[in-house]
Amino acid sequence: MDAFGKMKGPLAAFAEGYEKHLVSIGCWEDLKEQELGRLGRFSAFLSGEELDVGQLADEEVALFLAADGATERSHARMIVYLRSVDALPRAG
Repeated sequence: MDAFGKMKGPLAAFAEGYEKHLVSIGCWEDLKEQELGRLGRFSAFLSGEELDVGQLADEEVALFLAADGATERSHARMIVYLRSVDALPRAG
C-alpha cells in the first residue's frame, strides 16, 4: 500500500516511517493497511481542526479517538509510534 503518496495533512510526513515500522514488527498486510488508515484519519482530523504536529496534546488525541469511535488501546500502535518520533507529546 502506498499510503504515504495518498495521505494528506500534518501526519502525512510520518506515513512512510510508520509503514516501515509496521513491517519491522511483523504486521501482516491487512493490519498494516488498517493502521495506515488510522493514521490517515487522524491526519485528516487534525487538518479539519487546523492543527499541526507541534500543537498536539492529549486532548486532541482524545477528541480524535472519540470522533473515530475508538479507544486508545485500539489505536495504541499508532499512538506509541507517533510519540516515539515526537509527533505526539509523551503521555502525561
